[in-house]
Amino acid sequence: MKSGIFCLTVSSILLLLAGCAVNQSPAYYRSQTLDPETFKLGDTFIKPPTLWKSYGFQLERIPQAARLKIGIYHQGATELPRVLVNGAEAGVLSPRWADLSSRDYEIFFFDQGDGYSQAFDYKDWTTADCWISPDLLKIGENKLLIITARATTGQADDVEMRNIEIEFRYLDRDDQVTDLRRQSRRLPLPYIDRPDPGFGHHPDQPAALVNLNAAGPDQLMRLEGMEVRTAVCLVNERLENGPFTNLDDVANRVEGIGPDQIKKWEPMAFCGDPEGEPTAGAVEYGILRELKAIRGILEKERQSAPAGGSREERGPNREALAEITLPDQPTADQVRQYVKAIIEVSRDQRSRSGNDPQIDMLIRVGPEHLNILLEFLRREPSQSFYLEQVINRMAGPEHKEIILQVLLENSELIKAVVTNGWIEEARPTLLEGLRASPSHLPTEWIKTVASFKDPDTYDDLKKYFIYSGSNSTVYDALKDLPGIDLTDAVEKAWRRAKYSHQFSTQAMIPIALEFGHPDALEMVVRELDQPSNMRFWDARDLLLKFTAAGGSNEEIRDWYEENKDRIVFDPGQHRFVIVEEAPAEANDPAAPGAEDLQPTEAAPEATGENIEDTSNPPGSEESPEEPEPASPEINKNNS
Repeated sequence: MKSGIFCLTVSSILLLLAGCAVNQSPAYYRSQTLDPETFKLGDTFIKPPTLWKSYGFQLERIPQAARLKIGIYHQGATELPRVLVNGAEAGVLSPRWADLSSRDYEIFFFDQGDGYSQAFDYKDWTTADCWISPDLLKIGENKLLIITARATTGQADDVEMRNIEIEFRYLDRDDQVTDLRRQSRRLPLPYIDRPDPGFGHHPDQPAALVNLNAAGPDQLMRLEGMEVRTAVCLVNERLENGPFTNLDDVANRVEGIGPDQIKKWEPMAFCGDPEGEPTAGAVEYGILRELKAIRGILEKERQSAPAGGSREERGPNREALAEITLPDQPTADQVRQYVKAIIEVSRDQRSRSGNDPQIDMLIRVGPEHLNILLEFLRREPSQSFYLEQVINRMAGPEHKEIILQVLLENSELIKAVVTNGWIEEARPTLLEGLRASPSHLPTEWIKTVASFKDPDTYDDLKKYFIYSGSNSTVYDALKDLPGIDLTDAVEKAWRRAKYSHQFSTQAMIPIALEFGHPDALEMVVRELDQPSNMRFWDARDLLLKFTAAGGSNEEIRDWYEENKDRIVFDPGQHRFVIVEEAPAEANDPAAPGAEDLQPTEAAPEATGENIEDTSNPPGSEESPEEPEPASPEINKNNS
């Protein structure tokens, strides 16, 4: 064997894990279930939202490796939940992404300067994990926190998590260990005869200075005497009213910070440039930098705007369009030049309507040149708005063959198919388009396939309903089909809608209520007294329809709060009712026996242990029996 390299085998190490269930496994491996339940982080329908979860676990010996494993729903590709162990950053929860062929990915596009950016969300369950360095662990009590990517900012990531498990791997007699150390050969390896195997034998590092104008809550909690409420208040004060000038300014502006604490912090805390390099984990720094960049872009656009201001809506350029003419009895080339000129003038438009002059101008080419319009529709898909409207108006019997040929590529031409009664001829194309599972098809396409009332199409229709961007419209087309069961489809569509744009959530709420989803009922209760300009339904009307509540809005809200732990959905009455003693699974609309539940009078509110840590940020040492402080207000951000 070469000098400096040798192999070691050691016996297994016993791990004592207290307080949680420990899975049966080989001696060299241990896993501990920290939380088997499903919970939400960053759900902005909950006031205050849960922004982090904390767990404790005991160690008698330090493992060779540790890993946190979870199930996660609605994870985005750009920002991942963070993991802290004993107050230090362990890393992020890295998802195990499905193939990009999956329809569970949702794509978002955003403006960025003169261009755009994009982001992905995965709207189904997947697993995620985070490796934990043994250096972060210690003998005895350990604390682990899972934090949303945007905790303490004005936004939050809406995700669900379940099956929180931590794994530990120890050396075993069958393990082969190759020691390549040179300088650290004098330090012990993790033998069985040492309770602490020596991780953390790195040279001591000086304590990092904390910039109070840039530090995140995890850095703030490292300051001696820093409390949960104080850290949250400091970050909020900084975001709302600007950076601090010095430590005395911090004491004057932040409730809970006095001269004694300032004196303790002087050796390691300072008020530096907030635009400088922040300490690790300053979660709001990226947001501030992005806002600064956006302000710069807007200022640049304002300075470059022509004198007299710019037309924000940028509708049709009527003067330029008026200069475009079409000769009498034009040739095909003249028609092409005419259509091309209209398209060129229309390129910089930001708003379009059916009353714009381009409609009448394109109609002038006549049905005999409809094939030229189809040519431009194929070549200029970004300019399809006017072309599709004109083609749908002018298409006649002589165009049936060519319309059916291009229908799959240009789905909006379904209007010409319906108007001209070509539905049976188009049936194979319509079914092929639906089975391709696109994210958007015209309403007429779905209604037409539904009109066949063919059970063989039901699975494809339900799949489209789940992934559609217009669930309510599709639901109206499917709900009365003979023999169709939409229970599972509604459950999946509702789960996706809860983590989509606000409009998608609002559109699905009435449907979710019809199928007995209790979280939809909770959302509607919270919408009482709120302006209804962002939705097409009235919260009070829905509550009167789907519950036995009555009276004023305040009385309805009181009724819900008093009975919410005993409210279940009764499919027979098609509404939510109160039961004397609701079983654990009663709130599941698919739970067997739910139809047998009998309503009763309201009883005293049930109580139960709340395992969610809704307000205490990283490093909190408060007793769970103490009242929880209110978290900062979080604006809805579902992507």
